[in-house]
Amino acid sequence: DEEKLRVIYVKDCKKLKKLENRGAEFSKIDATQASIRRLLPRINVAVSSVASISRRIHKLRDEELGAQLNELLHRSKDLRIMPINNSNNFVSVL
Repeated sequence: DEEKLRVIYVKDCKKLKKLENRGAEFSKIDATQASIRRLLPRINVAVSSVASISRRIHKLRDEELGAQLNELLHRSKDLRIMPINNSNNFVSVL
């Protein structure tokens, strides 16, 4: 849906530019501007939705991956303390 809005918006903006460059009738320019204005609230809602989802993803990433990273660091600290005689022992520890 967001992609469709973007395509329509770009198309209408190009159309408006052509109309203005050709010196088209005011009514056609005004109609195209009105079409663009009607799209803007829907585009803003779509952008807000994407931003909200992005914030939630970042929050989850920071919370969950942060905890996993801490666990990994603690495990690696334990591995450095353990004496490892050969590579087979190292693999079995992991």
